[in-house]
Amino acid sequence: MPYVREAYLYANLGLGAAEALTTLGRMFSGSDNAFLNTATAVMESFHTTPSEYASQNIMSVENILNMVGDTMEFIKGQRLLAEKAPAWFGKKIPKNNEEF
Repeated sequence: MPYVREAYLYANLGLGAAEALTTLGRMFSGSDNAFLNTATAVMESFHTTPSEYASQNIMSVENILNMVGDTMEFIKGQRLLAEKAPAWFGKKIPKNNEEF
């Protein structure tokens, strides 16, 4: 399915940015902000948590599969950013040792 990878990675980047902004907001406004508390709770609901067995045993199949998935997601996200970010800022991507 075309563009699913990009949509998923952009959603993940957006979630990370929103988490960073709510953390900064809570730092500046104090921890008793109802809106930021609700926003943080909503964002935390998108995170997956390991099973009880995986929490207690580091070498479980679940932990290894999660690690492989997280690593591949990170690599694909970095590749996507490296390919798309220059276009966002109006730069062309150099080819074969060209100068910017």
